[in-house]
Amino acid sequence: MDPREIRELTTISLRKSISISILNFRLFSEEGDLHNIYRYANIKSKRELTDLKELHFIELPKFKKDKPRYLRTRFEKWLHVLKFGEHYAFDSGKVPEVLRNEEEMMMAMREMKKASSDRMVREMMEVCEKALLDEATLRIEGEREAMERGIAQGIKQGRQEGRVEQAREIAIRMRERGSDALTIADLTGLSVDEIAKLTS
Repeated sequence: MDPREIRELTTISLRKSISISILNFRLFSEEGDLHNIYRYANIKSKRELTDLKELHFIELPKFKKDKPRYLRTRFEKWLHVLKFGEHYAFDSGKVPEVLRNEEEMMMAMREMKKASSDRMVREMMEVCEKALLDEATLRIEGEREAMERGIAQGIKQGRQEGRVEQAREIAIRMRERGSDALTIADLTGLSVDEIAKLTS
């Protein structure tokens, strides 16, 4: 079967799959856009394999707080609600005018207010938030400890390598002055074989 026929058959039989990740952190610092879409492509030719699979990443920190004045699309409005909705949960008077006419968004903010008011839901949210903070703290501490261990190991290794290099230099000078290999080995800690290699 011809590859084009296989591709056409695949296109007919498979439905498009879209993954959407809404992130509360910056994942792609090199990308300026808050919404980035990835598909499968050949690395060499840059030709796309298929448009049947898309990975969407929406990075909320790239969405600016002064955006309400410029909200134009429903996508931008929903992003604003997702990022800043909790600020309006207890004071609907703060909701930007451009969002007040969007019934679904106002409903979402009312539900957010209900969830925040419900003690059990609030406690669950606090537990989840604490777990995320604890995980981040452990990761940061682990990275710091690993870095400190790496630095200490590097210093130790550097000292050892420095001592060995110094012993080799002494061995070469001693050999040049006529000292025998056993005497040099005794003073430097190097093996007789190593001294022979250095001075051959």
